[in-house]
Amino acid sequence: MLNLLGCLDVPDSGSIICGDLDITKMTPEERNVYRANNIGFIFQNFNLFDQLNVYENIIFNMPENTRDLEERADRLMQKLDIAQCKKKKINELSGGQQQRVSIARELIKDYKILLADEPTGNLDEENGRLIFDALKDISKDRLVIVVSHDRESAYAYGDMVIEMNDGVAKQTHCLTQVAEEKTERIMQPDMEKKHQHSSLKTTLKLSVNFMIKKKLRMVFSMLLLAISLGIMGVTSMFYQYDFGAISASVLIDQTDNYLSVVKGFRDPETDKYNMTDMLCLVDEEFIDDLASNL
Repeated sequence: MLNLLGCLDVPDSGSIICGDLDITKMTPEERNVYRANNIGFIFQNFNLFDQLNVYENIIFNMPENTRDLEERADRLMQKLDIAQCKKKKINELSGGQQQRVSIARELIKDYKILLADEPTGNLDEENGRLIFDALKDISKDRLVIVVSHDRESAYAYGDMVIEMNDGVAKQTHCLTQVAEEKTERIMQPDMEKKHQHSSLKTTLKLSVNFMIKKKLRMVFSMLLLAISLGIMGVTSMFYQYDFGAISASVLIDQTDNYLSVVKGFRDPETDKYNMTDMLCLVDEEFIDDLASNL
């Protein structure tokens, strides 16, 4: 269901409506633009970069020239109670803190819709409660859709609960008045084509840190690259090697008046050559003939 809502999959039938847009009628490029501008994903396994600190993970894939980027990130970290972890590496955080970092990474992009796939599945009860508290607070100004097996938390935090069984919606419960008003508050989806990419500094740091952390893999990759380049070079050299031209050049440069001319035939039984050596005089006419064929 999240894949359909997030435009990762296309349904075989039916329609998915957001505002006055029918997502199912969009072209693949339009769906990509819609997803990039409007949909944020919060995953069960966090999907953070161990090589970057908390702040760098949050601003990853944000343009360098984004106005007040650090200030916005600081406000989000304060709101999610991870401000004290700003410069810490991901492996220094608890599971609950890592999930809040992944939430902040999506919130800084101002998505109108957040899709959360089992966001508390890998967390203990206390951290799970903190995550649901954060998502509840976030849902005040955007649509948050959470898939969870935690039925108790769903009814405790949700404005609307849809119970599903084998891919079919069985029951829908509107728990608060907010659920009825939520759709009306969703703004028209943003369909302006934008180019979002991470900063060069962040990308380079991620690359360097990855190479340092994976030293053995890097050395092995470089060794394979060197061997491959060597094989390609030798192959290219032999491919371009003109034995006839080189042999003629050697003969022309020789000062000797005689050379050995070999005549022979291949023995079909032994697949070997039987040869008889003969000597002949190398004259100017012979040399000129060789030169004309170079």
